[in-house]
Amino acid sequence: MRISAIDRTGENAMGTLLYQSIADDIEQLILHKEYKDGDCLPSERVLATQYGVSRNVIREAIKILTEKKLVTNVIGKGNYVTLPNETDLVDMVESALNTSDISINEIVDSREDLELAIGRHIMEQESVPDLTNLYDIYKQMNDALEQPEQFVKLDTLFHLNLAELARNLPLRVFYMTLNNLISKSIYYGEGNTSYGRITAQQEHEQILLSLKNRDMDAYKKAIHLHLELIRQLLQ
Repeated sequence: MRISAIDRTGENAMGTLLYQSIADDIEQLILHKEYKDGDCLPSERVLATQYGVSRNVIREAIKILTEKKLVTNVIGKGNYVTLPNETDLVDMVESALNTSDISINEIVDSREDLELAIGRHIMEQESVPDLTNLYDIYKQMNDALEQPEQFVKLDTLFHLNLAELARNLPLRVFYMTLNNLISKSIYYGEGNTSYGRITAQQEHEQILLSLKNRDMDAYKKAIHLHLELIRQLLQ
């Protein structure tokens, strides 16, 4: 097992605490699959010996890894590698964006780029994707036009199902994050109007038709109109 050389003076040259350096090193071991999902990490005593530090330092390092959802402590058994699932990844990215200086307009621009990338992935597949779920959600949204809260939930579900069709996890995670942020801004703002919901449904219909016909130009146009509507609703 590879163990990186760690500065044991308490802090390294960059001022990072020693336990942070050890946490970073173990994280790299996990990312490089030297510790795999489900593996039990060596005991605190063994890790303390390997790194030449106290067990208290190891506990602090494990605490960081636990907060990152890379490790889970099982009482009486040890610390197990538990790679974050899709929901965990979305939550982490969303938290980072929420605490950044990125504007809602930049988020909408990024979502449009991701929507187009999703469309390209779908269009490049050998066969027409199964749109049954999207059409079912679309019909439910028609029934919820006068139910703002339900409509927003279904809108989120519609776009998550759209992202699923791309069969690309990184795209899906970032898309889900941006969609969550935008949906919350619309729902808790003044943009969730009857006009907005009706117009959104017209655009959803065009998105579905473009996917059914495998028409990328029509898809681009529908996505652009849909995102322009969102920009208007967020003003």
